[in-house]
Amino acid sequence: MYLKFGYLYLYITMDNIEESTNIIIFEQKNNNEKCKRIGRGKHIYDTNVFLKSLANIMEDDEFKYIYNNYFDSWENIKLFLMFSKIYESISSQQPTMSKYEKLHLVKTLIDTSKTRQMICKKITEFTHGKDDKLLK
Repeated sequence: MYLKFGYLYLYITMDNIEESTNIIIFEQKNNNEKCKRIGRGKHIYDTNVFLKSLANIMEDDEFKYIYNNYFDSWENIKLFLMFSKIYESISSQQPTMSKYEKLHLVKTLIDTSKTRQMICKKITEFTHGKDDKLLK
């Protein structure tokens, strides 16, 4: 199986993945190996909340679009996270607002120089470990 990371392509295997952190070559010999991987994957899905959430979100078409179009550089990833945190902060403080009102407020906060500077400062403090709360 090939995985693409930017310009890097890795040929990886799934054989003995639990026993080693090294990536080893695997050639699928039969469906039995695939069934084992599926069974192990289902167990992980059922027992690991984080990886279950990761699998669910990565299979979502809308998130795939965002990921493929906006996760192309660290700067864009930081911008996406900043907008997400602003939106989430508004949602938690104003749960009755419609998504359209929230979007309007997000855009207004970013378009206004003073609030944009405050938000960027909080993001910078958070990413440098100076503040453990982000936009609360």
